[in-house]
Order: sequence, then C-alpha cells, then structure tokens
Amino acid sequence: MCEDRKRWRLPEFCGLVRFGKDVSVSVLPAHLLGCLHRVYARDVCVHGNVVTFTADTSINVSRWNALRPFDSGKLEVDPSTRQIRYRLSLFHLTKVVTVAVGSFGVVALVVFGCTGILLSKPVFVVTFVLSLASIGGFGVGLSLAIGSVRFPNFLRRSIADAPRGGDGRRTPEGRLGGS
Repeated sequence: MCEDRKRWRLPEFCGLVRFGKDVSVSVLPAHLLGCLHRVYARDVCVHGNVVTFTADTSINVSRWNALRPFDSGKLEVDPSTRQIRYRLSLFHLTKVVTVAVGSFGVVALVVFGCTGILLSKPVFVVTFVLSLASIGGFGVGLSLAIGSVRFPNFLRRSIADAPRGGDGRRTPEGRLGGS
C-alpha cells in the first residue's frame, strides 16, 4: 500500500529538523524508514527523498510512542538545506476526541435532561456546551503538546543514529556509512 497520499487530512502539525553535513543524505530516507518501523509505523514508503507513513493508532501502542497523537505523516529530506520537513495528520486524534466528548455530552444531556435540571435554565445549556468544547479542546491540545515535543526528538535521535558520509566511514555504532 505504497501510494502518494494526495488527499491530506486536516488538521495537521508541521515542522522541521536540521541535520549536519556529516549525515549521508542518500541513505537517510531508508534509515528513517527503519526508524519508523521501530515505532510501529505502518505502510511506510520511500519515494526518493520523501518518506510517507501511517501510524498504528491501536490500543496496543504505548502511550509513550512518538507517533501516538498522529495518524499519518510525510517526511521530506531536503539535501540542499540539510533539513527534514515533516507534516503530521491529527485527523484521527480530532475524530476520537470529538466522538468521546460528543458521547459524554449525549449521555449527560439525557441524564440531566430527564431530571429537568439542564432544561430548566438556558444558562445551564450554554455552560454545558462550552464546558464540553473546552474538554475537547484540552484533549486535542494536550496530545498535540506532547506530540510536538516527542516527534522532533524522535527525528533527532534517528538522525544521530543515521549513517555518516558516503565514503565508508563508520557511524558511532560501528556501521558503515552509506553512499
């Protein structure tokens, strides 16, 4: 399932991470592919200097996984500026939070509506709706804040472990640098 994802789902989180001149640009996309597999990414594909992936959003993935808040992404290795630009989709996270908050709202509306507490005063309805929106926004915002730190750190660790140079020099871990 290695197609170019032309239809991108919003909302998204974007950024960039720079890498040094000693990193082998020619093998960096393949190296990132391996690193993404280690954090349980699915459908990882390399097209030239572009790596696309789908994150495993199942319950079996650790909460500490760098891909947890995101459902898919695109990494572009730019050899001229020596940076990796990333674009990560938050569609799944937004969908889950919306369904959870909406379900909670329906249950609360039925419980409070049947007792007449909620419907007796319109100010309760407005307060209730604003409270649910705040809870949803907090859920998305907190996950994005955590992901906005974890994913760039994941990329930096991946770059630190990447093959160096194309002349056969060894990486700090003893592997040969690619050309």
